[in-house]
Order: sequence, then structure tokens, then C-alpha cells
Amino acid sequence: MGSLFIGVLGIVILLRATARLRIDADARTISVQPAFFMPVTVFRFEDFQHFLVSKQTFIITVNATVAMIILKNGRERSVMLHQTLFLTKPLQKITAEMAAIMEIED
Repeated sequence: MGSLFIGVLGIVILLRATARLRIDADARTISVQPAFFMPVTVFRFEDFQHFLVSKQTFIITVNATVAMIILKNGRERSVMLHQTLFLTKPLQKITAEMAAIMEIED
């Protein structure tokens, strides 16, 4: 049972490693492909709503993620930008870099 869990976890990690996120500042678009076999979705900078930083803690921070919340065709979508273990400081840098690329003022 344990080896099955490790195997499934390995497949999930492998699929996540095939994800692609492309930012075209000239065209003001973000292209997202969650896994190699899924279609590419294109979002415009104008669809951006806000960043979401979430963390799971159990005495210490175990996992933290940063995502962009985008409103497209009346639906709220979440695009994961980065995930870290134990630290949230790198996520703050990523949101600042994305805001600079997208020319969003604080």
C-alpha cells in the first residue's frame, strides 16, 4: 500500500513538472498548460484580479503556494505560479516580479 502511494505521488510530481507558464509582456498575455497532455489556455493581463498566497501549517509552515486569480468569461480561475516548502519569502518576491512584469502599481 505504501509503494502504491509513493508511485501515485511520483506520477503527480512528474505531471506537475511538465506544466508550462509563459508570459508575453508585449502581447500582455499569460499562457498556461497544466500538464503536457492538456490544452494551452491564454489569459490577458486585463483579466487579472489579485494574487493569492496560501500556506499550510502544522507548528511550522509545511507548504506554501502563490496563485494568480483571473476572471475570464465570468468564471474565476486560479493559475499556480510557484510552490515552496517551509518558506513564504520567495513567494513574496514572485508576486512583486509578476506585478512589475504586468505593470501593476502597489
